[in-house]
Amino acid sequence: MSIQHGMSGPYPLDKATVDRTVAQAKGVYALGKNVSQVSMTANYVGRSDVDLNERLKQWVDTRKYSSFMFKTVLTVKEAYERECELYHALSDLDNEVHPAQPAGTNYTCPVCAFPNQRFR
Repeated sequence: MSIQHGMSGPYPLDKATVDRTVAQAKGVYALGKNVSQVSMTANYVGRSDVDLNERLKQWVDTRKYSSFMFKTVLTVKEAYERECELYHALSDLDNEVHPAQPAGTNYTCPVCAFPNQRFR
């Protein structure tokens, strides 16, 4: 499924592009295996509660995905909530489990009230 959700991109997933486009900030991302100038099919969603730039660069060496989109946010809670929303909105993701709560929090998913509910 193609996405936008207020995210920047799509961009090729390489370290130079990540450094040029992504701040060292909290944020959410989507990874894909194909990219065009205007859209990307998301295959995986994730977040960083500390440094989105560094987290995306960790994916480069895996060579599993070739493109990314991202959105920076101000708080850990917002990063978690945006990741959950993407997880539930997109189908056929490589994610095997629901996004985890940030360490030391009791946040619940805004879509399914996880951790009390464990289904899409």
